[in-house]
Amino acid sequence: MSSTEILSFSEMVLFSGNSELYNLTSAETIEVFYHLRMDIEKLSYASLMLKMMNDVCVEGETSYKKLQLLLNSLYVLSETDKNSEFVLAIFKMRLLRYLRICAKAI
Repeated sequence: MSSTEILSFSEMVLFSGNSELYNLTSAETIEVFYHLRMDIEKLSYASLMLKMMNDVCVEGETSYKKLQLLLNSLYVLSETDKNSEFVLAIFKMRLLRYLRICAKAI
């Protein structure tokens, strides 16, 4: 069950039948950002990052660099004493750079 919790990075195997619904057949937890759940300020910044990623990612799109940015930012937020506002600002700037690069490619 920990593989499906919020702020857990997991590898999942999904099965799609004839309907629009997916069935989760297996899941393995890779990283749990547990410390973010213990600090309400860090949790709010992490939630904002997740919302931004949800807004800019398109289903079916390969977004490896954006995923890497998110995971690295969550790790820094969770495991260091860096200023949360500073980590969010860096995240936003780098995300905008990736979006600009993607827009130029289109």
